Amino acid sequence: MNLRENKLKKLLQAGRVALGCGLAGVKDPDAVYNIADAGADFVFIDLEHGALNLETAVDLLLHAYAAGITPMIRIPDLQYAYVTRLLDNGANCLLLPHTREPAEVHQLIELAKYHPAGRRGWAMGQNGGSNFQNVTDMAAGAAWANDNLLLGLNIETKEAVENLDAMLIPGIDFVIVGFADLSQSYGLIGQFNHPKVQEAKVKVRKLCQERGIFIMDVPFTLDSFKPAIEGGARLVLYGSTIGFIRSGVEQAANRLREVKP
Repeated sequence: MNLRENKLKKLLQAGRVALGCGLAGVKDPDAVYNIADAGADFVFIDLEHGALNLETAVDLLLHAYAAGITPMIRIPDLQYAYVTRLLDNGANCLLLPHTREPAEVHQLIELAKYHPAGRRGWAMGQNGGSNFQNVTDMAAGAAWANDNLLLGLNIETKEAVENLDAMLIPGIDFVIVGFADLSQSYGLIGQFNHPKVQEAKVKVRKLCQERGIFIMDVPFTLDSFKPAIEGGARLVLYGSTIGFIRSGVEQAANRLREVKP
């Protein structure tokens, strides 16, 4: 079988730090190839807040593989169709937002993994999930798919922090703390440095490090890379296509105002 290896998972297991960039609503494959050629390890495709549909997401994730990087997809919510259809068509890295209860984590693993780890419906025949191979050895194909899957949780509710011990279980590979929604969940919207929010961050990172779960951070500036990595981050999601475009145009506009007569 010539199945697709999860390059991002292999990189993390080798002890390296992975860099990612968000597409932020952009659906032009050229953006994916440029992100890859610029040196990123993964591209972030957002189906929670963005306007992308499933078909476009699949198109972008296949372009990501062609460009040599891993597509990370944040699904809108925990639905059978989102999990299985994305995996069947090639996704191998999913992030679940707004997780609150251990039951949701168990359901995610069950939907995303084949037996014996889960109960994902069999679909490994000449599609993106099987790298367009016809997999006849079901046991070997299922084991490969399970081994090359990355599943992540977005910890952004106070319920998730309270239930953390029962949620960070085998089958979950990485975690990100969503400070905006977490602060809102505590009734402290926008107060990222509030002690309650920071205590939650420390709790998440400590438990992740104890259980070998990778931490993803979203630094807002290049100067934030070092403290993020020193704090345990192994996945660094920095910026987005729209953000970079806006920043570049703003710099040009400001410079023009300085030099024009």
